[in-house]
Amino acid sequence: MQWYATFCSGNVVAAKTVIGCGHMVIALNRFTAFYIPLKQEQIWSNTNVYLTVLSLWSISIIATVFLVIIHEDSPRFFKTSDGFLQINGGMLELHGSFQTIASNIMTVILCSITYTCCYLKVRKSKYRHSKVEKRLFLCALVSSVPFLFETARSLTTLFAIRKNKAMYIAMAECCYETEQAQHFEDRAT
Repeated sequence: MQWYATFCSGNVVAAKTVIGCGHMVIALNRFTAFYIPLKQEQIWSNTNVYLTVLSLWSISIIATVFLVIIHEDSPRFFKTSDGFLQINGGMLELHGSFQTIASNIMTVILCSITYTCCYLKVRKSKYRHSKVEKRLFLCALVSSVPFLFETARSLTTLFAIRKNKAMYIAMAECCYETEQAQHFEDRAT
């Protein structure tokens, strides 16, 4: 059962990183469509897209595998007082939060820069698709909001882990990370 707990925790860490990287690829695609339109189709051929997706997954998995190897004993299953089976990621979850924060910050910065450049280019042009591009910019802007919230939540949770256990338990319960909150409650008693 220990290997399954480790696999589940590692899978969550890798998936969080891949989500951010996927948004960065989309932002770079939009950027090349505006600034290198004649080479955009060549740059984003099907083969290159598949290789990009494969490399993103590989990088995320490799980064997570090192965490899993170092903290393989960290994740544990436990039963709550309600009888539910939950997982406590332990140190793997803590280091995974650092990885998620780094990924989210890079995603927000890169997407903000590329979409702002695209918007500025569209704003100056008068071609027939400029309204569509402005709407795409708005969608991109709105899609970066969850990354900002997740980054703020992760930073607050990490700060709370180090400084204030009661605050961490409240943050964890608020953000559906009750397994870690239960772990700290068990350790406190």
